[in-house]
Amino acid sequence: MAEIEIIYREGYCECMGGDYCMQCHTQCAGDMGCKMFNEGKHEKNVIPFGDCIYANFKYIYKGMSIKNYELEADDDPYNPHLNCMMLKTRNDWYQCEKVVLNGKVIYGEDFDAQTESEDKE
Repeated sequence: MAEIEIIYREGYCECMGGDYCMQCHTQCAGDMGCKMFNEGKHEKNVIPFGDCIYANFKYIYKGMSIKNYELEADDDPYNPHLNCMMLKTRNDWYQCEKVVLNGKVIYGEDFDAQTESEDKE
């Protein structure tokens, strides 16, 4: 049995009735036909090619003891802000920002530092 603790991200759209799409954080955001993205309201526009102001992530903690799992790094050379560690277990996929396996951090050592600096802003 492996003890796994993860912090994974789940996307959501802050727009009333809006459907979240992962493309809202990539170069394809403008091509998806979302009215809110195409209105041009990009005050925060952290990333110059996408990152709709209504598309956000929430981070969720989960701990589990499991026998069968797969870990796979998901590195996107075109959208490095979306890099994560993919965890598959019990037919579910998680986009993990931090993975602790049997008490040892194996991915996302700097995640805690990032979230602390974001909280101070």
